[in-house]
Amino acid sequence: EARYPVQVGGRRLGELVVRTCKARQDPLDAVAARAAAEVCAVELLQRLTRREIEAELGVDLVEQLLGQPGEIEAACQRMERLGYIAHGSRDHVVLAMPAGRADAGAELPDLLRDIDWSARRDGAATLRVAYGDNLLLFVSCPAPLSARGANRWVTEALARGGERNMLGISRVGHGRADLGRAVRQALGALGLGQRINDRPGPHFYDDLGLYRVLADLRDRSELQRFYQETLGDLLTYDAEHGTELVQTLRVLFDENTNVSQTARALYVHRNTLNYRLQRIVEIAGIDLNDAETRLALQLALKVHQLTAS
Repeated sequence: EARYPVQVGGRRLGELVVRTCKARQDPLDAVAARAAAEVCAVELLQRLTRREIEAELGVDLVEQLLGQPGEIEAACQRMERLGYIAHGSRDHVVLAMPAGRADAGAELPDLLRDIDWSARRDGAATLRVAYGDNLLLFVSCPAPLSARGANRWVTEALARGGERNMLGISRVGHGRADLGRAVRQALGALGLGQRINDRPGPHFYDDLGLYRVLADLRDRSELQRFYQETLGDLLTYDAEHGTELVQTLRVLFDENTNVSQTARALYVHRNTLNYRLQRIVEIAGIDLNDAETRLALQLALKVHQLTAS
């Protein structure tokens, strides 16, 4: 076995491994292997350069889509030059997933590649761009494109294997004016889905319900104030005493305030649960029988899921 470095300008991109069963090696074998390593180096360098250009292009392109109307038009023209159909009576959906490896040998993740294939099979135009730590797949179809159609592509891809929790999917956008909104929705669905541990992926923006409303609130300071006013005392008590009062509240609401089911879900005796609920009432100064209080607590718990590290 012989190893030949694959490198360009001192930058090591890999190595070529040659195994032979010959009893004696021909000196020309080494010459041919070195030549092959040089060819591999050129190919890998081209891939790496192309990937770096795509990354720069992706950031610039997406920022244009998220900008002002004039910038959106310019971005759509660039997308058209790359083979994407942004103009005309088209519907669009955007999918987002973590980029994963970023080295020269990295390829489009299997899940996104399979979705791309299914969409193209159905006559869609697609475009993949890198944006920050994520990959975005734009899909353009003649209107109308239903959410069911996009779901079918994802379902087919998942049937071939893939990380279910690592995909965010926008709602269907109508026309190029919705492209920026679809990007925000796909990235938002991916980010929210990674934080909401009790929801299996893939994460469709439309299925995230109240979470997407909370995540899109513009006045984050008011949201944080509401969160602290509602759960702050309980969070502080848990931190100082090693208790699980906030978790107890979350499970209580998950079990529709059924005390017996909540006790079973927490693996505690019903008397223990009643003691915890009494402590919650005393520490937070609340009435758990009040409908408005219960609604406020549930909202605050969802905010906690979104903001907890």
